[in-house]
Amino acid sequence: MNQTELTDNLGNLQDMYNNVQILYNAHAKGNQELTDLANMTGYLLWNYTKSLITLKSFQNATLRCEQDFAIGELCVVINECTKKIIGFRTGKTRKESLWIDKIGRYITRHPELTQEYNSLKEKWISYADTDDTQGEIKDIRDIATHGDNELYKLIKLHDTSTSDVINYLDIWGKLMWPTANFVFTCFENECQQEINKR
Repeated sequence: MNQTELTDNLGNLQDMYNNVQILYNAHAKGNQELTDLANMTGYLLWNYTKSLITLKSFQNATLRCEQDFAIGELCVVINECTKKIIGFRTGKTRKESLWIDKIGRYITRHPELTQEYNSLKEKWISYADTDDTQGEIKDIRDIATHGDNELYKLIKLHDTSTSDVINYLDIWGKLMWPTANFVFTCFENECQQEINKR
């Protein structure tokens, strides 16, 4: 992704985020379903934005240590966000994940969205359970978060290539964008129904 594409994508995400804030302030206060959708949409948009800003920092870095820092930050965003959205095979149960708990409850009241919801859920589970990619990302996340004292992790971070970084973000972004868009559309539709009730 070149600098122009990055800037355009960040602008689009900012516009969506601003719309969520406007709609939330106008319609969601006191409505738990709208609040849940607004929170989820904001969370997804914010984290996708952070990942693109980190990629921009990586691409603009002039020193390898700056690139290493950006790679670490990117892996933290990817790992932590994936953990919250769907969880991993180990650790937090998937039933407590945002996708299954919050959005799943919303879908039970909107069965017409079940197919798209399930398709995204299966893609997230498949992504989260891909050991090779998640193992690499977690090792880099550990060193970036905790300054892990295992030298192999630091070496792995330093040896991460530009193509690896692009690949991590590309695979994750192909899930984040449709997921954020799906939740944003649900939120907009619910706000429109609130307007129609008046």
